[in-house]
Amino acid sequence: MYQSFIDHYHTVRLNPIRVSADEFSYPIHIFIRYEIEKKIFNNKIQFKDIHNLWNQYYKEYLDIDLPNDTVGVLQDIHWYEGIFGYFPTYAIGAMISSQIKFNCPGYQSFMDHVNIDNIKIVTEWLKSNVHQKASLYSSDEMLQNISGEPLNSSYFLKHLNSRFVQ
Repeated sequence: MYQSFIDHYHTVRLNPIRVSADEFSYPIHIFIRYEIEKKIFNNKIQFKDIHNLWNQYYKEYLDIDLPNDTVGVLQDIHWYEGIFGYFPTYAIGAMISSQIKFNCPGYQSFMDHVNIDNIKIVTEWLKSNVHQKASLYSSDEMLQNISGEPLNSSYFLKHLNSRFVQ
């Protein structure tokens, strides 16, 4: 079981569906949507051209040929619900998570020995330091309390390197 967890953890799985993508390519999905949104709001693209731009970006940035719009431009409901401008917050969330991870005292023990006791240590720390305080502090305040510094993207880069570069 431990080896299958580790193998899964270190595998890049390109996927045309954003929510099914691995952590390495997920920010690229976010980037693609952000770039398209900028074009929409700067009147640099017509509605009918979003499909082609979406497919072009997926090929260019992820080397994925999209077989249909279901796994392409129609996969997200955000735009169809009129919700724009917050896709970048998903990438910020990944950065925040990485910073928390590297400041969680039990994390490395869990990774070294995946077992129920080590995951309990991590979940208890998260409950005490993140979950119970998330509504009390801003993200910057919470990160400052946990790591002694505001949001720092170097943690995310360190996370990606530790996970995918071996």
